[in-house]
Amino acid sequence: MKTLLARSADAGKVQWQRHRLFILFVLASGASVPVNIAARLLFSVYMPFEAAVLLSHLVGMATAFVLNRQFVFGRSGRSASSDLSRFALVNVVSAAQTWIVSVGLLRWAFPWIGFHTQPELVSHVIGLGFASVTAFAGHRHFSFGKAVNR
Repeated sequence: MKTLLARSADAGKVQWQRHRLFILFVLASGASVPVNIAARLLFSVYMPFEAAVLLSHLVGMATAFVLNRQFVFGRSGRSASSDLSRFALVNVVSAAQTWIVSVGLLRWAFPWIGFHTQPELVSHVIGLGFASVTAFAGHRHFSFGKAVNR
């Protein structure tokens, strides 16, 4: 029977692995944020902010998929196309969250509080940060969750 200290050490290792995975996710996904932002800046020249946020999300998503599959979650046991499809489904929710937060801040919250310093950039970054929490759970358990043989 394990001692209390040994069980505590095991629990600490499990906790560290969870934190480590989230940290790697934040780094990999965070690396896709400048790509997402740069794409939004480019798209904003040709289309309204709302459309540019959604389109740039696709560019960021492709970048995040490659980085997360390669460096964070690894292979699930399914095909890359299956993982990508699942990743895209999670990102539909993430894109909706990003859009709602970004547009809500830009169109309503920021004018209400009188915030005028780079409002498009700030609202977009906050929207991306908000969506990252639910995206991590979705990608960990659904997009890259290990395939179960039945």
